[in-house]
Amino acid sequence: MNFFQNDYNWKEADFKIQSGTDLIHHTKNIAWFPDGDTNPYINNSKAYRSKEFEKDAELLFAGCSITYGEGIVEPAIWGNIIASKLKMNAFNIGISGSSVHLIVNNLFNYFKEFGNPKNLICMFPDFLRMQMYSNSAHMRSDSDNNTVKHLKQSRSYHLLLNLNDEYAKISKQPHLASKIIPKELAMSLSIQHIKFLEMYCLEAGINLLWGTWSEEEESYILKNKLEFKNFVYLKNDLWHKMAKDNRKSLIHKNNNERNICVQSIDPCKNLEACHEDEKKIYGKNFDLAFDTHPDRLNTKHGHVGAHQHIHWAEEFISRMETL
Repeated sequence: MNFFQNDYNWKEADFKIQSGTDLIHHTKNIAWFPDGDTNPYINNSKAYRSKEFEKDAELLFAGCSITYGEGIVEPAIWGNIIASKLKMNAFNIGISGSSVHLIVNNLFNYFKEFGNPKNLICMFPDFLRMQMYSNSAHMRSDSDNNTVKHLKQSRSYHLLLNLNDEYAKISKQPHLASKIIPKELAMSLSIQHIKFLEMYCLEAGINLLWGTWSEEEESYILKNKLEFKNFVYLKNDLWHKMAKDNRKSLIHKNNNERNICVQSIDPCKNLEACHEDEKKIYGKNFDLAFDTHPDRLNTKHGHVGAHQHIHWAEEFISRMETL
């Protein structure tokens, strides 16, 4: 078939909102149930952890699995905390495993179907992710390579590049995408799409704020004073989630104390004492995600607890009050 006549190669021309992640993906990773709730994830008809989408939203929040809320109860998702505090009608369009450019492309699909929201807040993942389409006989994802050996059709998949992974020096078909796709490509696409989104929202009158849970990207943006007008510093450099502390999300008073703790083999000390009322509300889920497996702390890290979502929400709210 002629390359340009292959419908699969035109998938990005589809303006429909991408379906969210299947519930099976989320439920299989649950390590323990919060407050005995054996069904903590509930999706809408488009497979998002949100009520049904409506036109002209007051608040729309977007991101990856952090924004979907993997590992925490629904009220503790950072976007829902913002909505509750500011009494806004809000919708969650977070997709697990998604890249910056998938999130942004999907937002434009949402705008086309449901109109522009009044307020948009994005929690972007690390910038080394890509949404890929490729013929599996030529190139495939790590997941496909590990499970299905004889794929020949085109497939779509999330490509999560690891900064420390080396490229293949020699490769043959089917190539492993993570070993041959340049990390610089994923990085540049992420930066470009954020710029596109900022410019669109400025012209469309959307109040946009965005941040990232990735400390490396956040640190570079701050240090080099990049000209992102809508960026919010979320203070990720105060947090850690280490095996010695059972992968709890813990916050320190300052970055220096955080770094001392990270380098020490001793249990965590000098923590920031805050949100005692919320700790009573969320219990174990306050600083520990329920997809954190206690017997797999070195291999299955899980996501973050409600406490870090609370701090993220507060940083966004503080910035919203200046708009």
